[in-house]
Amino acid sequence: MATSMQNDRRTSMKQKSVAPSYGPGNSLYSTTESLTAQDIENYFRIVPTRPNSTTNSIANSTSNISEHKTVQYLRPTSFEQQQKEVQQLNKNKIDIIPYATFHEKKQLLPIDQKAYARDFQQRYDNEFLQRWNKGVLGDNDDETTISSSTSQQFGSTTVSSSINNRLSRLNIDRDQDREHLSDIEGRTDPDGAQSEADKEEIRQIFGVSHALETFDDYQEIKQWINQDTTLPVYAQKDKILSIIETNSITIIQGNTGSGKSTQIPQYILDDYVKRSKPVNIVVTQPRRIAARSLCEHISRSRNWPIGQTVGYQTSLNKQCCELTRILYCTTGVLLERLILTKTLQGFTHIILDEVHERDQPMDFLLILIRTLWLRNSQNVKIILMSATIEIDKLAHYFRQVINGQIVPAYQFQIGDRLFDVQDMYLEHIQNYGLLPDLKLSEARLSREAIDLAVKLIKSFDDEDSMAGWDHTKNLPIKRATVLVFLPGLLEIQTVHEALRFPRGKPDSAKFNLDDYDECLKFNYDIIPLHSDLAMDDQMNIFTPAKSTFRKIILATNIAESSITISDVRYVIDFCLSKEMVCDPETNYSCLQLVWASKANCDQRRGRAGRVAHGKCYRLVKLHLYNSLPAYQKPALVQESLDRVVLQAKKLNIGEPKSILALALEPPNINDIEVTILKLKEVGALTVHMGQDEIRPFDGDLTFLGKIMAALPIDIELSRLIALGHAFGLVYEAVIISACLSTKSIFKIYYKDRLAAYKSKFNFASGTFCDCQAFLNVYKTWLYHESNQQFRTADAERRWAHLHNVDIKRLREVHLLIDELRNRLRQLHIFVPRDVESDQMQRRRNPITHQQNLLNLKIIIAGAFYPNYYIREPIESEAVDRELSSKDPFRTIMLRNVPLNEGILYRSKIEQQLKSLVDIEDMKITFENT
Repeated sequence: MATSMQNDRRTSMKQKSVAPSYGPGNSLYSTTESLTAQDIENYFRIVPTRPNSTTNSIANSTSNISEHKTVQYLRPTSFEQQQKEVQQLNKNKIDIIPYATFHEKKQLLPIDQKAYARDFQQRYDNEFLQRWNKGVLGDNDDETTISSSTSQQFGSTTVSSSINNRLSRLNIDRDQDREHLSDIEGRTDPDGAQSEADKEEIRQIFGVSHALETFDDYQEIKQWINQDTTLPVYAQKDKILSIIETNSITIIQGNTGSGKSTQIPQYILDDYVKRSKPVNIVVTQPRRIAARSLCEHISRSRNWPIGQTVGYQTSLNKQCCELTRILYCTTGVLLERLILTKTLQGFTHIILDEVHERDQPMDFLLILIRTLWLRNSQNVKIILMSATIEIDKLAHYFRQVINGQIVPAYQFQIGDRLFDVQDMYLEHIQNYGLLPDLKLSEARLSREAIDLAVKLIKSFDDEDSMAGWDHTKNLPIKRATVLVFLPGLLEIQTVHEALRFPRGKPDSAKFNLDDYDECLKFNYDIIPLHSDLAMDDQMNIFTPAKSTFRKIILATNIAESSITISDVRYVIDFCLSKEMVCDPETNYSCLQLVWASKANCDQRRGRAGRVAHGKCYRLVKLHLYNSLPAYQKPALVQESLDRVVLQAKKLNIGEPKSILALALEPPNINDIEVTILKLKEVGALTVHMGQDEIRPFDGDLTFLGKIMAALPIDIELSRLIALGHAFGLVYEAVIISACLSTKSIFKIYYKDRLAAYKSKFNFASGTFCDCQAFLNVYKTWLYHESNQQFRTADAERRWAHLHNVDIKRLREVHLLIDELRNRLRQLHIFVPRDVESDQMQRRRNPITHQQNLLNLKIIIAGAFYPNYYIREPIESEAVDRELSSKDPFRTIMLRNVPLNEGILYRSKIEQQLKSLVDIEDMKITFENT
């Protein structure tokens, strides 16, 4: 059946005179009846060149149009093979310039950071202009570049019918492909499975690229009838389409709620379908919940099934197919693909949404897109969107050369939002009680601010009473949703407790807590929103509240962008956030509580006023808010650079310092150098570069480094897998690494957080080790699954509920294990499939089981050295003597703290500890002082 379908497909393509694609991103035109000279030029930029008669005749036929025509080779062949093809073409006297490349001169850069950045930027601008004028866009010997005439040189030249006929006869030489396919089919592991990379290569050989398919599938894309004409973006629809079509790179700034995330991709799709042009749109989102919810929104509004015309893809969840024309994906998914393919081809439009989110994947994606667009993908449209964006800086970053002048990228502003949002500060709500005393130098969540938020929420009933009043319950009939922004899960729990018991939580042994729970009294439906919580719990935010109930969402910055909760009218913002900050001495990152930036606060403000006028209460004084930073610091300048440096080495287009210097805000050169030294210390990079002398701040990827670069996990976990491979425990190491890379597989019930700990304790089997608990619960689940003990979905759910296991997270782990297995197979590391539970292994061979348990502890210690704890036997007398009769359950002792450092040092230590532990009566003592 599959063969006949492929034959029918090829026949249909020949009848339509379609030139099939080859490789990971070639463009197709559906017909050759009305090709313009510009079409011919674009076609020759990307069509694969073969040394056969068809290609030669086409190249000869076009020689009278342009004196110099460069052909880009997109087929993933070796450089030597491409050279042979060029020699063959030259024998036939074909006028082609295949390898006009730019060789960047290696020169020492000044160490000073500012001078380094300034010197590199000036040098880049000069070379950028030279390469643009020459049409030379590559930096490597392995890359071909484009140097072709502009459309103005062609004027209105009419292409002869003979060229059209020859173009229509252009087809792929499949003999070499079938030989290549045989090689691929031979690359299987002992289980007989093929890697995803091999499957993708097979699809590229036999099929037309899904990105630029023929137009048969457009029959299913019906016209958009029920458009939302009330959104601000609709009034400027035609102008937006014209700007995108005219400019290669467009920056769109629009207020939250303007409709840019959902509407603009659909506008582009409908416009291209109407004009019968190939289209494939990818839209990046910073978070999984945003990618999924936007896809579901379009699916509902257009009555499209998810995974067909519109789909989404996150790290482990893929709902898309070859027919997908609008793909919402997380930033990391697109980044991984571009690092692999090193081209933007395969997409007609790349939309980076919420580009203000300056995490490491976004900043590195900007580097990659700008570099690849200049090198080989200038026919791809780049669109950057956000509500709060440093638009001038971004426009300068994506500058282009037009008429010999460097000009910034085109900027466009979408009109005002439909509904106003009123900003309120502490000065406006002084009559609600005691105001918190906050300072810019110390970011903290004060008790006064929490009490103020509780009183504010109660006062909203007066405003909502205008819509009607339920006299039986003495509450408004329709109560708007309140969205409260908090920095983390601990703060969410604290505010939830304050909403339930504003006068303090009574003793549960003496009182019935329900009698004092004001959430029950006032019909509060509290919904926490945090990335650690189960996805089902996260999706509850979209469920409308029942009559007389008020939905209160306690959220972190996960709700800042691309999530539309239509019934939110009130936003309470503590203006706090938690950011990963790297310690420059240890090179390890940790979360710190900081004041949020104004851009982040504006994003939060935009969650209100989607369907009616709203209010945003910022629980800081106006002068403090005005002193907040305009934008958050990019992650590249304050987080560990391990993953970024490895990704830069995978690109193989220069040393990491040179690549990261192209960032919108480059990291400190010292941080890059420290990271490279750390990677050398763990064995990821060699000391030498090839056969050259020792390079202190660069090196080649070792085999361990290739493992770390290939796997989508932290370098410590990659090292765990490598040690597992050496000790014969690679399967166990992969399971543990997958569990540690995802959210906890034990369900964190918001109202019973101890249940997850108890379950984890039981699965640890007396080892007191989280890693062992993760390993045991996965093996137990897989054993039941493989032996069909879960005959129904209910049986699996009952097992998961009994053991407090999040079954969806467990399935995510299972998918990640398969992904790691496939990637390791490409490195010739084969991961076996063992479905025995821990109890079965212990009964079958207790000696081997104990030895494996010891070896597992060894590789865990080796992977995370020196960051691990060792349990010591508990001796009551020693504990009593060591703690000076203090309660061991309420005491933490820190050893080797320097003594006699003075009162300021002691005060600083006390501040740090109190910021970590929320205990009012905490006492800190220094022994022997």
